[in-house]
Amino acid sequence: MRESSLQAHGIQKPSVEQVIYLYNDDVNSYGTGKEKTFISVSAPGSATAEKLLHSDLRRERIPNDPQILEKSVHVRHVMHALDEVNKKIRYLRPR
Repeated sequence: MRESSLQAHGIQKPSVEQVIYLYNDDVNSYGTGKEKTFISVSAPGSATAEKLLHSDLRRERIPNDPQILEKSVHVRHVMHALDEVNKKIRYLRPR
């Protein structure tokens, strides 16, 4: 999925985090409404364990809920890496 996929789901101006999430959708959910729970599936075996516990488990492919981005380990890692790159670029610029 690409940025156009977000627009197809009503997200007209996607955030950096939403675009990053499209490259590795690593959050599942179960339940509905206020009872909906989001979990990261980045840990090995976590998706299998959750599937056994929750028959309604589903993959969150479109980051249309802020909780999806909060739970995404992939988004956190990429954003941290971008912060580190930005720090290094400042040091490389001549003064």
